[in-house]
Amino acid sequence: MFWVSAAIASAVLAALVAIIDSHMLSKIMPNLRSYLLPVGLAQFIMGAVVFFINPFPAGVSPQTWVLAWGAGMAVTLATILMLNVMRKDEVSRVIPVVNTSPIFVAMLAAPILQEKLSFGDWLAILLTVAGAALISMQKKPGDKKARLSSSFFLLLICSLLFATSNIAVKKVLPELSYWNLYVIISLCYAVVFIGFSLRGNA
Repeated sequence: MFWVSAAIASAVLAALVAIIDSHMLSKIMPNLRSYLLPVGLAQFIMGAVVFFINPFPAGVSPQTWVLAWGAGMAVTLATILMLNVMRKDEVSRVIPVVNTSPIFVAMLAAPILQEKLSFGDWLAILLTVAGAALISMQKKPGDKKARLSSSFFLLLICSLLFATSNIAVKKVLPELSYWNLYVIISLCYAVVFIGFSLRGNA
């Protein structure tokens, strides 16, 4: 059951990265732009290195290129939105909502990939959404009832963008390798992050 241990290790690593991101954004970096610039530069360097080691194959269809770059832009936009929310909200409330993306993957896979969901699958989806909503409930001083965090629906958009990216990646894997997709996503991160940072300094 190696995959179980690998999945748990991946979840732990992702949690540590989220905590570090939250600490950097809320305690160390003065604003989001100052954080995105070095991250964008690092993504450009890593993407360039991987590209030279594993260049793009020949004969890739135009549809695949559109889907691959679309996936990269979707995950980049979702990441910026998530980091912006993370600057203000508790990371323990942000990440559970963002990690509802498998729900949207399941919902999108039905019409796009012709995958079928059972009644139990739909019930699990509803319970997961309800759990994410409960985590986002907040009660401010003076309020009689707890309310959804103002960022809840923005985080759901992040989740939907991550899910859309995953579906697009599934569609292009027959023609592009994982490392090709890594290069594309890294370059999307680099261009958008650096552009966003420099635009703020202009």
